[in-house]
Amino acid sequence: MNEQCVDGDLAANGTVYVTAGIGGLTAVAPWLDPAPAWNVVQDTTSRGYLRFDVENSTHMLATGVNALDGDAAFDSFWLVA
Repeated sequence: MNEQCVDGDLAANGTVYVTAGIGGLTAVAPWLDPAPAWNVVQDTTSRGYLRFDVENSTHMLATGVNALDGDAAFDSFWLVA
């Protein structure tokens, strides 16, 4: 995936909220099929966590990790202050 959170000025500042996982819903919730348009990725076969690696005082890498696949990374994005 190569999604972009902001349009235009990439120097835009603001609060970043990250939800990793399904936020308490079960994977069998009836509205998940078909997935809503705002749902970019839907994967009910993996379980994992979000890892944050702080590079320096302005850069942090967030990485989605699949705990069922030897902690393999499946997605990542940079947070820049």
